Amino acid sequence: MVGKRVAVVVGGSVAGLACAHAVAEAGWEAVVVEKAAAPGAGSGTGAGLGLDAQSMEALARWIPGRLDAATLPLAVDLVS
Repeated sequence: MVGKRVAVVVGGSVAGLACAHAVAEAGWEAVVVEKAAAPGAGSGTGAGLGLDAQSMEALARWIPGRLDAATLPLAVDLVS
């Protein structure tokens, strides 16, 4: 009997999360390894990325309950 397959994804970027989501959808267990313990206070870590509303909704389904705590609004979104 073969145990459950496990994929280790190195990096918790959008690409890493997309990979983890894809392997999970294929029936594998996904383990994401990220060097940062938490997002930096008041400053982003890694590269910046702007997403439209539909992409944000898809990403929120992949990592429920964590997206708002790990993201910052774009400066353009703060201007009224």
